[in-house]
Amino acid sequence: MHEFTFDPEGHVYKVNGVSLPSVTSVLPYNYRGNNEAAMLKGTYVHDMCRLYLEDNLDEESLDPALIPYLDAFKKFLNDSKGMGITGVFDIKSGAKTPCVELQVSAYIELANNGVPMEAPKAMPVLEMPFYSPIHNFAGTPDIIIIDRKPATEGFALYLKDNGRYNLSPIKDIRRNLETFLCFLRTKRWLMEKNLDTR
Repeated sequence: MHEFTFDPEGHVYKVNGVSLPSVTSVLPYNYRGNNEAAMLKGTYVHDMCRLYLEDNLDEESLDPALIPYLDAFKKFLNDSKGMGITGVFDIKSGAKTPCVELQVSAYIELANNGVPMEAPKAMPVLEMPFYSPIHNFAGTPDIIIIDRKPATEGFALYLKDNGRYNLSPIKDIRRNLETFLCFLRTKRWLMEKNLDTR
């Protein structure tokens, strides 16, 4: 039995005490952009969406800057009712980046073949850390809605500061996963040679 741990403070995943590369650390450029304000906003938006889905969000004390993102999230949830949208969703609160397809494809692999931090109790599964015993990487998809079926679709859900959203389906999932795994091998080589600066 493997002991899988996750430290949300540093976003560090470990199996039996050994650190695993995270999905975003593998991506082939500085995915977070060294923009502290954007990273903080993304964290707040993700936390807000999770709390809302858990029916545990105090909307009255919400920072006014976050309200448009919550409105966009509510609009998406309302629009998607009855549409039968399932898959793996990654919530975004900024501009589209070139590596989103790789990121979401890696999350789909984790949702289908990964080991979760704990057994999901119900759908949707919200911000659950997973690790891949096959490829030895880890990550935390934002939302998984597959209910005992393989995930065949992935989406980037862009929440905008005007209260609107854009749902961007991920194409070529298998090819994007293969590309991600190439970068994973590169990341491991850099770490082995003490050349990894991230």
